[in-house]
Amino acid sequence: MAQISKNTIDRDAWIRIWKSFISLPGRKGILSKKDWNNLWQGFLTETELVMIPKRLIVAILVLSEWPERTIADYLQMSRSTVYKISEYVRRDKKYRNSLNKLFPKKIMIPKEKPPKPQNWVLTLIEDILMVNKDRSRLIYGHRS
Repeated sequence: MAQISKNTIDRDAWIRIWKSFISLPGRKGILSKKDWNNLWQGFLTETELVMIPKRLIVAILVLSEWPERTIADYLQMSRSTVYKISEYVRRDKKYRNSLNKLFPKKIMIPKEKPPKPQNWVLTLIEDILMVNKDRSRLIYGHRS
């Protein structure tokens, strides 16, 4: 369970802090990829390092119209977590719009579940988060 401080800060201060924090990755030239990697690995727990990308992928797959059960099976996540993320994606238009800007194409469900879903999920995560124009056939199917 997450540790939450008893000491609260006022909403305006929190908003200023959040805006400063969230703008960090967008600042060009301050940190290299390696520096960002070191920062996130020191800042996040091992569980968070795994779960944050998985939750992002759930949202992307929801936008790709995958059934929640299929998402839970492929990503080996609880259905309740997948349903919560799915509900948030459906309710929050700003979140949906941001995701659609990052990932405009839908990801197809593979015809057959791979024999080693962990490897497939790892490849899927890498492919989705690489954000290149030439993504693998794993995401968008076979190319002619």
